[in-house]
This record gives sequence, C-alpha cells and structure tokens, in this order.
Amino acid sequence: MEAHYCALFRTDYPASEGVNKGLPRTGQILYIKPAVYGGEPMDVVNYAREHTLFPHEPTSDQFFAES
Repeated sequence: MEAHYCALFRTDYPASEGVNKGLPRTGQILYIKPAVYGGEPMDVVNYAREHTLFPHEPTSDQFFAES
C-alpha cells in the first residue's frame, strides 16, 4: 500500500435555482492528513520520536521551540 499525505477530489453539484440558475457546477476538495510514514527528513523523524502526539499535537500550545 502506498502512503499519501493528501488527496484531491472532484465534486459535481447539480444545477440549482440560485445564482447559477440551471447550470451544474464542479468543485474540488483537498483533504490533508498529517502522518509520519518513515520517509521524512531526520529532523522530522527525531521530533516525532520525542513528541508522541506528533503530527496530531493540539494547536492550543502555540509556543514553538527552535527544534
């Protein structure tokens, strides 16, 4: 299985009665999933070893060290 950090999806919206009356619309959704798969640079791997919640650390702690 090949690992990915993100996926891009196309979505089709049906024609509506709103601003684009009668015209179908398309859009894109970019899904980003933070993950560590093992091919990252050594500084990222070392940080992940020292911080068990990485890459899902809470954003409530916004005080970052240089490392």
